[in-house]
Amino acid sequence: PERPRDAVAGPGRDGVVPPFAGAPVAGWSDGPRRRLLDTVHLWVGLLPEPDAAARMAEVQADLDETWFAWQGDPAGEGPIYYRVQGPRLLVEFSTQGDLGSERGHFHTMYRDPTNEYGAAAWSPGTIGEARPGRRGAGGLGSGSPGGADDSGHPGGGTVGAGAGRVRSAGATGL
Repeated sequence: PERPRDAVAGPGRDGVVPPFAGAPVAGWSDGPRRRLLDTVHLWVGLLPEPDAAARMAEVQADLDETWFAWQGDPAGEGPIYYRVQGPRLLVEFSTQGDLGSERGHFHTMYRDPTNEYGAAAWSPGTIGEARPGRRGAGGLGSGSPGGADDSGHPGGGTVGAGAGRVRSAGATGL
């Protein structure tokens, strides 16, 4: 199949969960499994430490149900796309142009499809009041949503925009 040109479940695709693709991690040896967890930690590690540790424990618990898909040169030269996807995890990374060029950059996103916009941190009818013991570890920067629009949803028209479900970054890093 042709390499996706961008994140399949990225901006404007709320609720989209692509079909599992690639190779199941269940049969992998310890070395590749550890490298995959280290890769996922690049996203999860942006959370506050207690949340990151709890989130990585969830990811590790689901590892046998996780899949890894790669499209592009195995050495990582030229355009590449990869996806790490499990029951409670979706990470995508897609290069845009040559990373060594002035216009080269990448798009990436991280989310928990079972906890869109950190919804598990919010009780119905209590928008703005965090649930005890849960800081919204469902996405980057979760736990501190922005202001509310007149509908009462945090972050205006993109419910929970402060939860940071999608993050794009330049080629210099996350």
